[in-house]
Amino acid sequence: MVVVLACPSWCVVHRGPDPDEPGHGGAHYGHELSVPIEEIVEVGVEVRIFVQMNAHDMDGQRHTVIDLVDPHGYNAELTVAEARAVADILVRGADLWSVTPLTAGVCPPWCVSHTSPDVVDIDDAIIHRSEPMTVVASGPTLSGFPIEVEMCVLDREDGRELDLVVSLGGTRTGVTSAEACKIAAHLLSAADLVATDRV
Repeated sequence: MVVVLACPSWCVVHRGPDPDEPGHGGAHYGHELSVPIEEIVEVGVEVRIFVQMNAHDMDGQRHTVIDLVDPHGYNAELTVAEARAVADILVRGADLWSVTPLTAGVCPPWCVSHTSPDVVDIDDAIIHRSEPMTVVASGPTLSGFPIEVEMCVLDREDGRELDLVVSLGGTRTGVTSAEACKIAAHLLSAADLVATDRV
C-alpha cells in the first residue's frame, strides 16, 4: 500500500503517486522564485536564475530539496543548510562589489590574481579575480555539485566592468550585487518555508 502524505504548505503543483513505481507517493513543487539577469539579453526570452522548492515522497518518507537553476538550465539541489550557505556567499560577493574601486587600473583590495597588462585577454582587458567561495550541494541526484561565487573585474581602456560570477557545474553567469542579493533572499525564504514544514 502506498502512503500518501499531505501536501506541504508551499506546494502549488502536485503530482500524484506513480502506479508503475513501487513506493512512489507523489511529488510537490513550489513557485519558481525568479531573478531576471539583465546582463544577458536574448530577444523574446526572459533570462533568469530561479529558486524552487520540490519534494518527492517515497515509501512514506518525504525528500525535500531547494533547486537553484541558472540561465543555462543547470541546477544544484540544496538542503536547507546549503541554501543558507549559498545565500551567505552571494551576500559576501555583493559586499566585495561594494568595496571595489570604480577607477580602472586600481587593483581591488580583494584581488588574489590578475592578468598582467601585457597579456591579451577579452578585448585587451586586465582581469582581477577574488578568492572563489564554494558550497558543495549534497544532492540527492546531483551529489557533490559545486556552487561557486567570485568577484571578477575587467579593466579596459574605456573603463572598469564589475561582475559577480555565479558558477553552477562549470557554467558562469555574471550578476549584479542587487541580483545576487535577490537570489540570496529567495534562497533564505525557501529555506525558511522548508524548515518550518517538516513531515
